[in-house]
Amino acid sequence: MYARRSLLISRRVFSYAATTAFASVAAAGAILPTSADVSVAATTTSTDPANQITITPASTSAPPGSVLPISGTCGDGFVAGTATVMLMPYNDDADGSLGLPINGAGEFRGGLVIPPSEPIGEKTFAVYCYQPGAHVGLGLRGVPFEIAGAPVEGLPVRAVPNSGSAGTHVSLSGSGCILEGEPLADARVKLVFVTGGPSVDLDLSASIDSSGNWATEFTVPADAATAEVSYLTLVCDAPDTRIGNFKSRTVFAVEAVSPPTTAEVSPPTTAEVSPPTTAEVSPPTTAEVSPPTTAVTEEAHVGQTAPRLPDTR
Repeated sequence: MYARRSLLISRRVFSYAATTAFASVAAAGAILPTSADVSVAATTTSTDPANQITITPASTSAPPGSVLPISGTCGDGFVAGTATVMLMPYNDDADGSLGLPINGAGEFRGGLVIPPSEPIGEKTFAVYCYQPGAHVGLGLRGVPFEIAGAPVEGLPVRAVPNSGSAGTHVSLSGSGCILEGEPLADARVKLVFVTGGPSVDLDLSASIDSSGNWATEFTVPADAATAEVSYLTLVCDAPDTRIGNFKSRTVFAVEAVSPPTTAEVSPPTTAEVSPPTTAEVSPPTTAEVSPPTTAVTEEAHVGQTAPRLPDTR
């Protein structure tokens, strides 16, 4: 009796907390909740016969970043509703959660990306079933799970370039949007640029090819020029299933543009020009020319007869 009473109280605690935190986002089929206060939730087992709620992960452990297939049931009362699957304790920064559509048989299936930022260690799974219009929900938690092994890229996303200022044109692409061999239909990407004021959001979508690849592009908005942080979330969608939620703060970074610097220009300097100097020109000098001298040489008398002197005897 005491155990049954504790179980009922635990159910109500989880149901109330989850309803408060997730009702609006689950009804809208949003990518993921932004916060939750579910750390004091129930101690129920993985199967709840009274409410027909079950959750079955494909494995009891997986590495960070991997895509973990999950299936379960919410029961006949939640046909066409939403099942929100969460890793517990819930880490708002990592966002280890995923809203999955409930089919006509009250079942859900999908692939949860184990958050790359989640530390290695023991966790548990919880599921919250919500029926739109009825505003009712029931929760179940307690499925053991362990994050173990080296990180992997189960849902790779690439941005080229991976950083830039406002106005930068960016090509965005990804792969891995395949669940149990079946490619999904559309990739839904949400970019959030966190500024000093309201955040700047971009919602993008792209078709997924037969290999699970997709590609799209965007231009960094002018309003995001002062963004200090930007993050990206990705969900691969199909009418009856979903893969996600991948969240990363490292896919693209906004670069601040420094104001242009004006180089200090010194005023032109005028070189001091000395007045032209006139070289002193001396008047031309006339060289003194001596009259030619006639040299009397011995040759001048050659062949000549000396005059005869008078005989004085």
